[in-house]
Amino acid sequence: MQTKTYGGAALAYTIKSPGGANRPSRPDLLLLHGWGVDHTTLSFIQEDLCRDHKVAALDFPGFGESPEPAGPWSNRRFSELVEDFISAEGLEKPVLVCHSFGGRVALDLAARRPDLVGGLVLMGSAGVRPKRSKKHYFKLYSYKAIRGLAKVPGFSWLLSDFIEQYRAKYGSSDYKKASEVMRRTLSSAVAEDLTGVMGGIQAPTLLIWGDKDTATPLENGQLMASLIPGAKAAGGGLVVYEGLGHYAFLQKAPETLKAIRHFLGQEVTHS
Repeated sequence: MQTKTYGGAALAYTIKSPGGANRPSRPDLLLLHGWGVDHTTLSFIQEDLCRDHKVAALDFPGFGESPEPAGPWSNRRFSELVEDFISAEGLEKPVLVCHSFGGRVALDLAARRPDLVGGLVLMGSAGVRPKRSKKHYFKLYSYKAIRGLAKVPGFSWLLSDFIEQYRAKYGSSDYKKASEVMRRTLSSAVAEDLTGVMGGIQAPTLLIWGDKDTATPLENGQLMASLIPGAKAAGGGLVVYEGLGHYAFLQKAPETLKAIRHFLGQEVTHS
């Protein structure tokens, strides 16, 4: 991997390409990983498809070999970084192949800059605000009230330990593992609902889901497939793997590669 600065942020990435005469007629690809992991979860896609495509993969800031941002980022900031990367590296309307959080970033970019995105492959994608129970919101609002009180002079020392205990008890596993900067980044990203922009995404879209996914439930994929016009394009739609969860695309790697190749409109020539 190599590291460069794009829009003020250091980004580790790798680009593989067949070179020669194969590349011009086939679309470029950009792989965007999920939260808490890095580009290696998508390496099997890069290694296979780079024989016929220019394939770029990156580590989002705070993951893999990319350093954390100086302060918390919004989903839009990640989207703008990907936008800068595409332009700087000369990717030609790449198909964005994404998992989980990477899909959230790609959805924002595809809605804002349709001229930059040639297609979407959304695998267990985030982007739909999770449905929560009344108990969850009670805990959330209680925590926010406590955090607000901690900002009042004289109370911060008293409540800081309590807040950390609250985070440890009720936070998600991703949240518990993250630094303070990445915790605030995660909180900001998860709170954003992108269903409102999905109706404007015309780029051809393939969705791949596990029906036992609890992080981004299948109903989210079904909703996206119904809202995104590009999911109705030739080769698009929703592929469901039975009995598998959030990493279904990885557990069914050969089937995933076949589905992506079909989506890209080419024969499956590699075993």
